[in-house]
Amino acid sequence: MGAPSSKRPRYASGAIVGAALVLGPGCTVLSSLDGLSGGGGLDAGADGSRPTVPGDGSTADTAPPMPRCDDGLMNGTETDVDCGGVCGATCGEGDGCQADRDCVDGLCRVSDGTCRAPSCTDTVKNQDETDVDCGGICPQCMNGDGCMDNTDCVSGFCQMSDSTCRPSGCADSLMNQDETDVDCGGVCGATCEVDEMCLLDGDCLADFCRPTDTTCQVPTCTDTFQNQDESDVDCGGACGATCTVDETCNLDADCESGFCHPTDSSCQVPTCTDTFQNQDETDVDCGGAVCDPCPTCWGDAVNFNFDDPALDFSSVVDMNCSPTIDTSQPAGSMISGWCGPQPTPVIQAQTGGPGIVVVPMASFLMTGTSTVRLIGDKPVVIAVRGDATINGTIDAGAQGTTPGAGGDDARNGATATDGVVAGADCNVEADGTGEGVEAGTASIGGGGAGFRTNGGFGGGERNNFQCYRSANSYECRTQCPDGSCDNSYVTSGGRFMANNGAHSAVMPVKGLAATDQDLVPLRAGCGGGKGNGSGGDYFGGSGGGALQITVSGTLTLGATAVISAAGGGGTNSGGDNSGSGGGSGGAILIEASSMDVSAAQGIRAHGGAGAGRGCSSGLAPNGSLSADTHANHTGCAGPGGRGGLSYWDSGSAACNGTGASIGGPATCLLPVANFPTTENAYPFGGSFTDNNGGGGGGGSGGVIRLRLLAFAGVCQ
Repeated sequence: MGAPSSKRPRYASGAIVGAALVLGPGCTVLSSLDGLSGGGGLDAGADGSRPTVPGDGSTADTAPPMPRCDDGLMNGTETDVDCGGVCGATCGEGDGCQADRDCVDGLCRVSDGTCRAPSCTDTVKNQDETDVDCGGICPQCMNGDGCMDNTDCVSGFCQMSDSTCRPSGCADSLMNQDETDVDCGGVCGATCEVDEMCLLDGDCLADFCRPTDTTCQVPTCTDTFQNQDESDVDCGGACGATCTVDETCNLDADCESGFCHPTDSSCQVPTCTDTFQNQDETDVDCGGAVCDPCPTCWGDAVNFNFDDPALDFSSVVDMNCSPTIDTSQPAGSMISGWCGPQPTPVIQAQTGGPGIVVVPMASFLMTGTSTVRLIGDKPVVIAVRGDATINGTIDAGAQGTTPGAGGDDARNGATATDGVVAGADCNVEADGTGEGVEAGTASIGGGGAGFRTNGGFGGGERNNFQCYRSANSYECRTQCPDGSCDNSYVTSGGRFMANNGAHSAVMPVKGLAATDQDLVPLRAGCGGGKGNGSGGDYFGGSGGGALQITVSGTLTLGATAVISAAGGGGTNSGGDNSGSGGGSGGAILIEASSMDVSAAQGIRAHGGAGAGRGCSSGLAPNGSLSADTHANHTGCAGPGGRGGLSYWDSGSAACNGTGASIGGPATCLLPVANFPTTENAYPFGGSFTDNNGGGGGGGSGGVIRLRLLAFAGVCQ
């Protein structure tokens, strides 16, 4: 059907519109004309004349047909051509209408009386809308609108009791909004209990939504999921130190190994090279029981306390003079003859040994014409907090009865008798003493002992006694003491070697001090035994001193450098009386971060010579300072024993002296020339003489140690 404007309702002339009664003769009701489609009916005349009977030639034969729903005319009760009215809901969009029942789509727009297709914006409740233009196929309804289901409502909640949209909530006993279960999860937060549905951990009271069935569960350390505060699956966090190597961690406490590697947050086994402070390290990769000690300015320097706040390392020493340091004096007056900035000595206690004097410096440069003399009752530590270059002489040796720094003063000792020489640290062990021998009215001095090594025997009066080989050692007697003697005379050298081996079980290297002496604590040499004659006692030579040079940086010994701790020579009146023994060599400990001592003239700790009988000079030579030769008291009727050597052996391992130890893996340069290695280096005893007495024994050699500081850093 077309629009109303295109239709032209057509009506037959005289037609009766609407319902009409057709009256027959005698006013009998014949039929209703309303809705007739024409033919066979009776029409009243337009002028009220009687009805005509069709076929009788009257006007009824020319009347229009009765209206029909397919006659192309808008007639009868139609609201548009052939639609609406009696034709029912047959009018299309745009056709005229009087009520919704006239329209195919069920909507007659009142404003213009035309059929329209229903929509969600037509302000009419139609289609399957639950309220005007909402619900059903239309957008969801607002609160207060009608609804049939939760889906009809913007709030997601249709209150069924009155079919009205109401605001949704987390206590409406419905699963709406974005809840994962009834009134829990989603906008309701972590409110879902065990076994209720969830999508995220945040939906659950226990903070664990199990992925396999999306239900809330209580997390455990065995559920094969990473939950709680675990750093990896079932480890770390609340599960403790349970993460293994390569598993993820947040803290060291998450790992079985105790180390969470920061760069990738994984558990790793800690090492001393991982660039992190772990295990029981006191600093990164050092300290504690497992790793090496931590680097310090002084590394593993020994004997002195380099952290002592009394030490002032500000003195920059450039020495071209010859001062003396006397450690017997108070600290403030120990130094005399110093040139340039003068360091301040500090007296420190030393564990297991005598007190020491530390002389602190920032740097040390010494010319070849300079000599530093070290004497007194305490050893000396020259501590340089930087670099040191030495071309001159540092002399800690004894000179006659004047001991070197810390050396034993033989003048304080008693007359030596049968292997005992009194004095500091010199009669502690039987194998660490000089051998003095009594014979008739004469007491002949034995050589000074040092560092578990005997000095030479004193000489005896001819025919009064000799030394014999016994079962376990050697004895000097007027006759063989028992049948075990073979009555064979033993040379002084043989006696020395045998005695040393029998007593200490440590055979010295070429007659040097026993090789197990590490100079920790720092200690010096021992004095020789007294001689005796008609003029009274004659003092033995004093012990060589003890010197430690510790350089935190680089130490260089130049071509004119001499470091000495020689023993002193024995004394005699110059007549035919018996001579006294020579003092033993002292100790030299040199340590630095790096060192070049290849050009040094010498590092020596030789023993002093024993005094002879009938010598033109009553004073025997001290241990050699300028050469690697024995000290001998020559030109005597009864020569004294020569002193033992203690030299720096270039044929040994890097920087070794007499059994020196090296700290750290580095090496240091050695001198090109070899010191004596083929001649006997041990001390000799004094010679046998007539009844006026024999010469004193030579002092033993001292100890030299060169070592590199381990774990030393740069001093700031």
